[in-house]
Amino acid sequence: MKLIITGCYKEIPNGKTNNLKSIKECISNSEYTNKQKIVDYLKNGVSVAIAPGGDMHDILNKNNPGIGIEEWLTDGKYTWCSYLQYYVENYNLQLDNDFLNNIKNNNYKIPISESDIDFDTLEITQ
Repeated sequence: MKLIITGCYKEIPNGKTNNLKSIKECISNSEYTNKQKIVDYLKNGVSVAIAPGGDMHDILNKNNPGIGIEEWLTDGKYTWCSYLQYYVENYNLQLDNDFLNNIKNNNYKIPISESDIDFDTLEITQ
């Protein structure tokens, strides 16, 4: 299974180095029409990895406490870090259009379960 990595920014590159926008450029004053469905989708992805190292911190507001651990989730096509739901929920982070269309095409429901993932052949692409 090949997964496309999404949700990488200059401030949080997660191994991706090419053509990264600042997360600040991706914050919007308006929220998605189906914002809660998108947030739930991001929260409900299947876990493929958890990075050691403690809590992640809000990079847009250093006064905010930890926002959770760094966990990588998937829907079988894309993989994203668990912080994405936090930034969509709290800052109206605008997701990559292809990823957003994928979420909509899946009717806001993760289409796979952990048993569908072969961790021995899992690949991440940019």
